Amino acid sequence: MKKIKILIVGSKGYIGSRLYQILEKKFDIFGIDNFLYGKTNIEKNYQKNFMKIDLRDIKNSFLENFTHVVFLAGLSNNPIDDLFPKKAYEVVEDYTIKFAKKCKKKKIIFIFPSSCSVYGLAKKRNLNENSKTNPITLYSKNKLNIEKKLLKISNKKFKPIILRFGTIFGSSPSIRFDLVLNMFCVMLHKTNKLELNSDGQANRPHLFIDDACKAIELSIFYKNKKSLILNVGFNNFNKKIIQTAFLFRSIKKKTSMVFIYKDNKKTLFKDSLVNKIDKRNYIVNFDKIKKIYPKFKQNISLKDIIISFFKKIKKYEYRINNINYYRLQKIKYLIKNKKINKKNLRCF
Repeated sequence: MKKIKILIVGSKGYIGSRLYQILEKKFDIFGIDNFLYGKTNIEKNYQKNFMKIDLRDIKNSFLENFTHVVFLAGLSNNPIDDLFPKKAYEVVEDYTIKFAKKCKKKKIIFIFPSSCSVYGLAKKRNLNENSKTNPITLYSKNKLNIEKKLLKISNKKFKPIILRFGTIFGSSPSIRFDLVLNMFCVMLHKTNKLELNSDGQANRPHLFIDDACKAIELSIFYKNKKSLILNVGFNNFNKKIIQTAFLFRSIKKKTSMVFIYKDNKKTLFKDSLVNKIDKRNYIVNFDKIKKIYPKFKQNISLKDIIISFFKKIKKYEYRINNINYYRLQKIKYLIKNKKINKKNLRCF
């Protein structure tokens, strides 16, 4: 049997850097990254086997010895929609499928982290993997298009594993402060004030980053008869944004809430897609993953995870106002200063 050797594409990013930490203790790991957003490490982020390279420059021969690829490359979040034309997402779709086809030729297991945001504006609750998708942003449409194309090129020897992650939060060597629960932790630490882009009534399935990594790890061992789509998360982590805000208030007393859509205040936390009502609203069912991966278990409450992360925020103090840790603002900076090519998303 061939020894497991895993390539993480995007190993220096938010999920990738934490995944590398976890998997390197058990497997032979190699990471690649093009540092599109710059060096965003906030903790020691040493990776023994790493190469700085754009994935499009990877040769077929390089993939020869890998058994698995975890594909974490792509545009990070919804707010990018108003900065890039649709063409940019087509670039992501193109390079993802081309890379997948290279893996297909080499009989490499392809793990693709997608997003529960493909459910978008959902009329029904309790959405499972067979529920109708309704993506409403270019980001989520991009994820769904890639899913469909991966399924189209699948066969008996190439069976991609598609993991639809909830909204991820938690600590990583390459941190992001622009994800909702991470953002709330920063706000609470800085000002004792929670700034909401919306009325807070939208539902989100929140997912601890270590649980996302656990799902990827379990996928390495999964022997699938056909391509697999899995919602990744826990049913009781489905919360309205306003519910999580009140959860934070229970952690730190005398916390106030401000609805920033009511003014024109400039802030790192402003989401240009949201104006009072956040149309992205979905409650997801996670029963299937418990059946497919029995070892995927909830070990800690949402509140306890938040408390643990909040305690770490103090050591991030001097980075909180740094643009590198806010993807939307960093992309704006890169475009304005002509650091990346919008046509092909390559760094200059």
